[in-house]
Order: sequence, then C-alpha cells, then structure tokens
Amino acid sequence: MIWIINIGFFLGLTCLTGSICMAVWLAAASILQKRGNAQAIYRLLKLVMWGYTIPLLYLVFFGWNRFMTSEGWVLITTPWIDMILRICFILWLVGAIAYAVFQFLVSWRFRAICRNRFYATVETTAIMDRLKKELGIRKNIVLYQGYRVVSPFICGFRRTEIYLPVGTLSRRELEIVLRHELIHHIQKDTFWKPAFSIVNGLFWFNPLVWRVSRKMQRWAEASCDEACCKDGISSKEYFGVIFDMIKSETWRSGACSPLWAEGENELMWRIRCMKRDQKDKRMKSWAAVATAVMMMVGSCISVCAATLGTNGLYDGLFRDTRDQAREAALVEETVEHTGTADELFEGLTIEEMPDARSKSIDWTIRSMVVKKTAYFSRNSGDTIDVAGIVSPKNITVQVGIIEPDNHLRYIDATGTFAHSFKLTKKGSYKVYIENLNSVTVTVSGAYD
Repeated sequence: MIWIINIGFFLGLTCLTGSICMAVWLAAASILQKRGNAQAIYRLLKLVMWGYTIPLLYLVFFGWNRFMTSEGWVLITTPWIDMILRICFILWLVGAIAYAVFQFLVSWRFRAICRNRFYATVETTAIMDRLKKELGIRKNIVLYQGYRVVSPFICGFRRTEIYLPVGTLSRRELEIVLRHELIHHIQKDTFWKPAFSIVNGLFWFNPLVWRVSRKMQRWAEASCDEACCKDGISSKEYFGVIFDMIKSETWRSGACSPLWAEGENELMWRIRCMKRDQKDKRMKSWAAVATAVMMMVGSCISVCAATLGTNGLYDGLFRDTRDQAREAALVEETVEHTGTADELFEGLTIEEMPDARSKSIDWTIRSMVVKKTAYFSRNSGDTIDVAGIVSPKNITVQVGIIEPDNHLRYIDATGTFAHSFKLTKKGSYKVYIENLNSVTVTVSGAYD
C-alpha cells in the first residue's frame, strides 16, 4: 500500500504545480495574443512542461529528505480507504495504458506512411540545403516524398526527416513550405510534441493538460508562421500557399494530417494571429518575462507548500494510526522477551538497512533473515515505539531492539502490532525484525 500512496503523492503534487503553471500561461496568453506575439506565447508554453519536471526534481533532491524524516507513514487504513486508494490507482493505470495503446496505434499508422516513401528530387533537396545554410542549421535532415502524405510535416528528434506530398509545387512554394518545416526543427518541435504527449498520458485525468496540449500544437504553427513572415515573405503570399494546398488535398484514411491541413477555420485563426498589433515590443517582452517569473515562482512555492503540508498531514495520520495500533495490541497482553544477539541470530542471515534518517519500515524479509536499522542514539528513561502490520497476518515475527551492550529485547508480533520499549541505558540502539518462518513476510510500519 505504501508504494501506491507514494505514486499518488507524486502524481497529485506534480499535477498541482503543473496546473498552476498552465493557469498562469492561459491568463498570460490571452493578454499576449492581443499584442500579436505568437513566438513569445509559444516559448512560455514550453515553460509549462518544466512546471511538471521542476517539482519532481525538487522532491528528489530536497523534498524527499524532508518527507522521509517525518514521524512515519499511515499504517492502518480502513477497508473503505484501502479500497478507494486501490480503485483510484487502478483507474489511473487503466487510463495511462489506454492512452499508451492509442499512441502506439497512431505511431503504427504513422510508420506505415513513412514506409511508403522515396527520396525527393535533387532540385528539391538543393532548395532545402540552401535554406538550411541560410537558417544556420547544421544537422543532417533527409527529405522524402510520399503518396500517402496529405500535407508536409517534419518528424524525428535524433534522425530528422521532412515529408512532402507528391505534387507539382513551384520553386517559390517549395521554399515557403520547407522554410516552415525547418523552423519547426529550430523550435525543437519534434522534441516538444512527444514530451507533451507523455505528460498527457501521465495526467490524462486533468482537463487542463488536454487543453494546453491542443494549444501547444496551434501555437507551434502560429510561431512558425510569425518566424516565416519575418524572413522576407509577405503574409499574403505565405498563407496563399497554405490555402492552395488545403484546397488541393483531400483527407485520406491513414494519412498524416496535422493542423496545417485541418481546413479554413484553423487557417483563419492563424491569419488573425498574424494581424495582431506588432507595436510596443518592449511591453510584450516585459509581459513575457513577468509571466515566466510568475510560472517559476508559483511552481516552486506550490511545491514547497504542498510538500510541507503533506509532511504535516502524514505526521498527524501516523500518530492517530499508531494509537489505533496500540489500542488493538492492548487487547492481548504483550510479553517482552530477552536474549543476546549471538544466541538469537545464530544461523540467520543479517541484513543492515543503512538509511538512518528514515523512521519508516517497509521491509520484505525472506525466511531465516534478520533486518536491522542503522544505529540511533537514545538516553536512559526514553522509549522506542515500534508499530506496524505483518503480512501474511497469520505469520509471527520477532520485533525488537538491540541495546548498547548487544542484548536483545523483543516481542512476538502477528498482524497489527505496537509496543513501547522503555530504556534503562544510554547509548546507540537498533530496531530489528527476525523472520524464523519458512515463508517470506512483509512488515510495514515505523519506529520512533
């Protein structure tokens, strides 16, 4: 159950911080769009992706240590809570798998298009090579044509390829089409599109993810439009070529048809983006910088607050469930046994658990194995509280402490257990669990 809680925690926290970045971007995009800055809007949209990665990095390098030094984990769940957690995890997993299957089918159809290809003519390749040199692109890009290609597209992050439909395009039209696709390469769209697809699969339950993923595709095209029309191509000529291609091509089953060929409504939206006011670029730049700062600060603050809040919640839940375990254990009197390590560990395999910062226990213990925590210090008069759940519930294990003089004190634990060892010596102690059964057992709990 602990690993399900971990997955849910990371997914929920990352979804929260990413959604904050998305909400900020949606508000900023509506402002920036009025000022006609498609490239700035698209760059800011890429920061939304980092809103999903920065929280994870924060948790790995900072939050994890804080989280693991909390008092413990939720040890006892009611049957209803246990069922709800499992159902939520199964639903998320089913959704993620269904999305992965759908993407696999799309990829399979896409590969079928790519297989029916042939190299473009020498004249067409020469036009692309000239444009590459003009745009400062050094990477090798292969140019193909295909009968199943409805509209031009670029694909591949490591091995980049451009596909053109089979047809008669003039030299000028080829220049405009190839320039558009090469700018997609400059913008690293062949990387960002799969990256957004992965985010979609992980957070398919978040409607904001679907909305922003769609907008990512639209603004990638609008950003290319803006860049192309800054390179000596008029908007009228540029969109005239696109409009002619849309009219001349029809949808064919199994063909790759990106936003370029979705029709006049999509084209009109892109034309309106180009007609926005292009003045006051200083204000647009400041707006873009301010939005980026808001995204980063909002993400970091939300991560920190959510991590600390969740840590406090877990501490409170742990104390409550620990008390429940103690009450359940008081039904039967717990007998404390003593011995020495040399006697009780003879013939057993001893495994040391090195992490001294973590007070949680989530151990799988094989037959005839003893697992021990790292040393920690206690004073005379203190107590060491140990609580947890043994699975299978009908199996008995020995749970105890190793005193500074290497003497052992332990209890026989079955099912749910909780015990306080009162200390009479000052020094370094360890908590251990011993499995003398013929089967492997799992113990989930904590000590304090």
